[in-house]
Amino acid sequence: MAKDKILTIDIGASKVRIQSINRQYNILQENLASTVSANFNNEKFIEFLIGKIKLITENRKEHQSAISIGAPGLVEPEKGIIGTMPNIWGVKNLPIAKILGETFNLPVFLINDADAACIGEWQLGSGRGYKNMVYLTLGTGVGSSVVLNGELKQASELGCTFLTAGSEDRICRCGKINCAESFLGTSGLAETYAEVFNIQKSGLSPEEISSLSFKMREGVKAKDPGWLKVQEKYCDYLNLFLENVLKAYNPEVIILGGGIAFNNQSLLKTVTKKIKSKKETVVLLAQFENSVNIGAAKYAFDKLKSLHTQA
Repeated sequence: MAKDKILTIDIGASKVRIQSINRQYNILQENLASTVSANFNNEKFIEFLIGKIKLITENRKEHQSAISIGAPGLVEPEKGIIGTMPNIWGVKNLPIAKILGETFNLPVFLINDADAACIGEWQLGSGRGYKNMVYLTLGTGVGSSVVLNGELKQASELGCTFLTAGSEDRICRCGKINCAESFLGTSGLAETYAEVFNIQKSGLSPEEISSLSFKMREGVKAKDPGWLKVQEKYCDYLNLFLENVLKAYNPEVIILGGGIAFNNQSLLKTVTKKIKSKKETVVLLAQFENSVNIGAAKYAFDKLKSLHTQA
């Protein structure tokens, strides 16, 4: 048991991160792959995933105890099925646990990626010791997970909740108007950037949009007036979102993770100054950049322990 290792898979919006993680939650090996085409179907996606997993399993002598997957969108953990994913539209009703289990002769566990990240931060990271917590991931999308009275509440899609930002309307990638994600995801950040710098968002390439979070950090650090305004506006939207979360859940702590928020002390400082209600709630940054992998490993270790106990 002490030598158990979990092969964890984070199916992100811009990349797939595969890490072998031990019981001390150290990364033994990593494969960071570009994400597949949004139009890939079940067969193409599984073929891609198996190839990336083999790069780790065939190059190491250590035995993996299980595979644990954090996937976005609609997942059925007990059945091991990915219903749909917002970043890979061609994947539908994929029995991923069954297929990978048969391919690698290992137990396979599946969990929503935001829930996995929440477990990682709650059990091992910034959320340790709290019984009421909201985890928010601010990246390509806006993911969320909630812990109430020491229990994880699955399927809390707060990124899809309505955000009132004055008279401004934005279309979310889900097709709805003014979802929180349309202001706080990377596409929302790009729209704010385009407004401040008076350019057309449509002229930005996907690579340019993905780089805006880093550019905002650098611009704020350099005290560039334009980037300071971008961060200020972004934090105005984030404050509105956090106020809604506070009213709905009254958590002890809110953890901010994802590419836009991770280790972004300036963003944290700016938004916490704006929060007017629930001053007793603490807002913290995530401890782990790979919260999904860490949480997926913890989830799998707990599942294996439960299976061994039942046996």
